[in-house]
Amino acid sequence: MNVLNLVGIGQWILTKNFDSWFFNMLHEPRHMSITALPKAVKENIKHKIFNNNLPPRMYNELKNAVNRIDQYDVMDMRAFKNFRREIDRTDLYRNQNFAKTFPELNRMLVDAGV
Repeated sequence: MNVLNLVGIGQWILTKNFDSWFFNMLHEPRHMSITALPKAVKENIKHKIFNNNLPPRMYNELKNAVNRIDQYDVMDMRAFKNFRREIDRTDLYRNQNFAKTFPELNRMLVDAGV
């Protein structure tokens, strides 16, 4: 899952007749946590998620989902190095490419110097 797709996932959820939904997959494992991202990427994510026209309940659910994004003021480099290592390893056995699969997120990471 790509954190930048949360608004789209929220829009899709609204087309279904679900009793409830949870966005609790953003914080673990640590190397995939949104808190491990560079500050500039965090700001881009917040802007995208908080600037939408979803109904209040869904907006609040998304806002709550990313409320820990600023838990750490600085990027957790150890966790992020694990992220890159795990993504590279996953790309190898799935025969995929993170940069091609998630170009917007990858561009944010590259722009942030990662």
